[in-house]
Amino acid sequence: MKKALVPISAIRFDEEQTYSPEAVAVLYELGFLDDDSCTYTAQVRVDHGEDRAEVSRALREKLSAEDAERLISFLDAHGWDASFYVTWGDC
Repeated sequence: MKKALVPISAIRFDEEQTYSPEAVAVLYELGFLDDDSCTYTAQVRVDHGEDRAEVSRALREKLSAEDAERLISFLDAHGWDASFYVTWGDC
């Protein structure tokens, strides 16, 4: 699986590919629902302008210019409160 930070709003699925939330409880209780070291969801929430400036600076320093600006624009458009699906590791 490709390593990525994907906005939750970008995830699309067909209704027939979804299952009831009760399925989580059943699988968990039986011991077959484990934490996944390769994927997780995370929320980015930056409430204050000075913190947003700090995050923007760090993103511009660490990412390519294009990636930094796309992410900053996305966060701006969502009030700096967005959830992401994250794929990580060598899975």
